[in-house]
Amino acid sequence: MESVFDRPVTRLMQYKRLHQASIERREEYWALQAEKLTWHQPWKSVLDEDMHAAKFAWFGGGTISAHANAIERHAGEGRKALVYLDGELAARSIGYGELDRLVKDYAARLHGAGLVGGQRLVCYLPNTPEAVVVALASAFVGITFVPVPARFTAERVIEIAENCGAAAVVVQAEYHLADYMQRVDEVGKMLPAEVQALCVGGHRRPFRALEKTRPERSDPAALPAEHPLAILYAGSATGIPRGSVLAAAGTLVQSSAFGRMLFRLPGEHRSALYCAVDLASAAGYCHGLWGTLLNGDTLVLAATRTRSVLERLRAVAAVDPGCAVLTSPDRLEEWLGNDEGERPRFKIVASCQDLLTPRLCERAAALAVSPERVLNLWIQNETGCAAIATLPYDELNRPGSLGLPLPAIPAKVVDDTGRPRPANKAGRLVFAGTCPSPARSIWGQPERYRRLFFSAFEGHYSTSDAVRVDRDGF
Repeated sequence: MESVFDRPVTRLMQYKRLHQASIERREEYWALQAEKLTWHQPWKSVLDEDMHAAKFAWFGGGTISAHANAIERHAGEGRKALVYLDGELAARSIGYGELDRLVKDYAARLHGAGLVGGQRLVCYLPNTPEAVVVALASAFVGITFVPVPARFTAERVIEIAENCGAAAVVVQAEYHLADYMQRVDEVGKMLPAEVQALCVGGHRRPFRALEKTRPERSDPAALPAEHPLAILYAGSATGIPRGSVLAAAGTLVQSSAFGRMLFRLPGEHRSALYCAVDLASAAGYCHGLWGTLLNGDTLVLAATRTRSVLERLRAVAAVDPGCAVLTSPDRLEEWLGNDEGERPRFKIVASCQDLLTPRLCERAAALAVSPERVLNLWIQNETGCAAIATLPYDELNRPGSLGLPLPAIPAKVVDDTGRPRPANKAGRLVFAGTCPSPARSIWGQPERYRRLFFSAFEGHYSTSDAVRVDRDGF
């Protein structure tokens, strides 16, 4: 029987009713989303939450295999899992069946390097197929994946590895960007002796190529719901690194649910997503990687700074006629800043990291099928998935706004004393309860986590963002 939470919503009043019901029945909403995945061991409780102590856990007692849900259940359907456009825009397509074999092979390679479940693996990789496979292989084994954007300095990579107690750092052995390769060489010189230096995609001293040295491991780890699936580090170049710890079950459940809501239209059963943001970011990791693969869709990645923007976008659009895009305002400015010819149009153009201004929304419509398909996603490393977004329908999209709180997200705007603010009056954005994907802590610094996000307004998660909400909820 269809739930009220499964019905397509395209009108504002429909959405308000859906959101109100999801807030009133928050555990029911998330249990329904969790039931769409396959569990090794069913959960015993949906939510255990103490907002005053900054402690919460979802799907307690449950265990889940990321590999079974993101790869194995789609392997027999003949779908493309990943398409990579290299520096010459030549496309390499990897089906779910081939990806299944690659992940198992790399899981065996990780074991061969002596890595085991519970350890941390820092992955200093650009958006390449190897980055995807290493992320999935880490989850297969139960290793906590620590992605680091390829733009980070070598010094920051070392700080992150030391902060999380990494067992190894893995880099790309060969890549077309000289500045990245220079930083890789610096990492190799600075890495402490107790941290393994590994590489993929070739050979590069002093890094050791990940080589298969043990029989292929065929059984993916069944991860406890609160197992640390990943640690995402903030981009600040100063201070003690701040690693947001994402839990396995919560990340998978919410990435899957919101992937369908944000990047599929009513009646669609498959999609493709070009991820133009770092896979090492919250948006790239949750929505680009997991949201796409959990739903059996196609993840598209492309090398940058080799061919013109227009050539790259045309090559991406040719991959799938229903391709959506996950990008950022900076990249949109770059894409729209040239007049080389007619641009392709994408099903959905979703932007994150900074607010889309009304002017940029208007300009970005040149890349979308229609203006309401240009979306703003509000995401922080600490939220994992998007918490607020505009949606691809006329009544659910207001250019220049953060968007609407997504289902079962209890967002509020309050004054400095914690009292709710009236419509169109500025205040602070807070959340009165959690959802599955937010960080459980800052790695090794639980008190810092509580102080930064739970101390300003008692019983609430505080974002420190100054916002206002209009009468329609935007």
